[in-house]
Amino acid sequence: AYKRRNADGESYGGPAYYIERALHAPVLAGVFCVFLIATYAVGFNLLCSYNLQSTFEAYSFYDKNVTPIVVGAILAVLVAYCLLGGGKRIVKLTGVIVPVMGVSYVIISLVVILANITNVPHMFVLIFQDAFNFEAILGGVAGSCMIYGIKRGLYSNEAGVGSAPNASASAKVSHPAKQGLVQTLSVYIDTLLLCTATALMCLASGVERSAEVSGAPYVQNAISTVFGKVGPVFITAAMVLFAFTTLLGNLFYVDNALIFLNKKRQPSKAFMRGFHVVCAVIVLLGAIIPMDAAWAAADITMGGMTLINLPCCMILGKVAIDALKDYEKQKKEGRKPVFRAKDIGLNEEELDFWTLRSHRLAAECANKGLLKDQIISVEGISKDDGIRYRMSQRLLDRLPKLLGGDSLLTAGNACLINDGAAFVVLVSESWLQEHPEFTPGAEILGACTAGGSPVESPRGAMLTADKLLARQGLSYEDVDAIEFNEAFAVIDVLFQRRHPALIDRYNMLGGALAYGHPYGASGGIIMIHLLRALELVKGSLGLMSVAGAGGMGQSILVRRL
Repeated sequence: AYKRRNADGESYGGPAYYIERALHAPVLAGVFCVFLIATYAVGFNLLCSYNLQSTFEAYSFYDKNVTPIVVGAILAVLVAYCLLGGGKRIVKLTGVIVPVMGVSYVIISLVVILANITNVPHMFVLIFQDAFNFEAILGGVAGSCMIYGIKRGLYSNEAGVGSAPNASASAKVSHPAKQGLVQTLSVYIDTLLLCTATALMCLASGVERSAEVSGAPYVQNAISTVFGKVGPVFITAAMVLFAFTTLLGNLFYVDNALIFLNKKRQPSKAFMRGFHVVCAVIVLLGAIIPMDAAWAAADITMGGMTLINLPCCMILGKVAIDALKDYEKQKKEGRKPVFRAKDIGLNEEELDFWTLRSHRLAAECANKGLLKDQIISVEGISKDDGIRYRMSQRLLDRLPKLLGGDSLLTAGNACLINDGAAFVVLVSESWLQEHPEFTPGAEILGACTAGGSPVESPRGAMLTADKLLARQGLSYEDVDAIEFNEAFAVIDVLFQRRHPALIDRYNMLGGALAYGHPYGASGGIIMIHLLRALELVKGSLGLMSVAGAGGMGQSILVRRL
């Protein structure tokens, strides 16, 4: 429901985005991303690498001092090769083989169970004896069994961790409930089919269980009871494919988190190369560390993700339930379900959020003196008087609606009409060459004026900005700082709905909801704010846009010099 689309029409999203957008908790969203990176770049990849190398324990050539290093090194090199731009054919081939191996694994599990059918009654006796003996009951009451079960349950299907939404957000579906139902089904496939097949196969085989033979070796021993020496080879081959694709898939999640933490921008190529090399080293380490250390690292990092994501899911539970009811309602009516946020009352207006944000950022800007050198004192006035340093939701709730009826317009989500003045100096390139003593702050790359519907005048800012960027062959993602005139908070909402991932680049010093909108001066004020924002983020391209009366809009694109 909260996923977004980029300029290419591809969808993206995940917990960080719904935490930020729906709960307005960007700091918490950032913390979640940190735990996600720690989990999928470190914890899970350590464990994945360890599990792979452990499958080689079944072979006579295995040397606990040498083999793990060799296996880890080969796997690390392959992962690094693919991450750094090579190995596309390898990735494509494994993508075809892995589903076949998954189905084959289930079939082989059934064959082992059927071949040991005489052990099945004893197997169920063993299950119930261990589940209901006095020691197990006390362990469950103490919580240790339950905690262990929760941790392993999270590993089997990751339900509630917050990983799968990163991938499912990229699915192209007409209604979020469709993808939600698919994700629900995946839990049953992972836990009730694959994990249960493994457990029943191992127990029915009658092989010895011990701390020394755990994990992949236990499964290999079970298969060997029917398939002999071929069984362990199959498990090793399957683990190689599963581990390789899992490692690359984990780092897909990590890349999304890095982009979110980098203010929704793709990190530099140099950074990503260095990061991917570190990830490859972690894969190598996973193969040589003890099993307990691998499990402990994954437990801790995954727990951090879950403790953040689950409460957020509970808070947003009504949204999910309403979306499912909307889906079911459309299905009963014989329609192809199509999702519209307004049908479930989802975030239709966030005017108060933008009012509070504008005043908060403007207050921070004033307190830090970020615009102090841009303000000229006139008759003793040397600061902006419109900023409300104690603006609160409680105050906004007390404001009356200005137009009555269903209108949401208040004095809080509309800009101030105040006095003010501003100027910028515009010169030609030839004049600048004749006066080298002047240093320009930026150059204008393009400008655009466009008109839209007079009854939807707030859309003018987005309309003209779209056209200007299209003329320049650019997208909003290419721009480092964006300034829209906040005549009304609805202008901010329109931008947010189109480009939620770019909020951190938008009106970074606050807008007209806080500073005001002095006629004849707002254009100069916005340009001054834009250039200062570019300076602060060390950016290059800046975009400013104003929505005018009657549906008009004006935009300018600049490059900081």
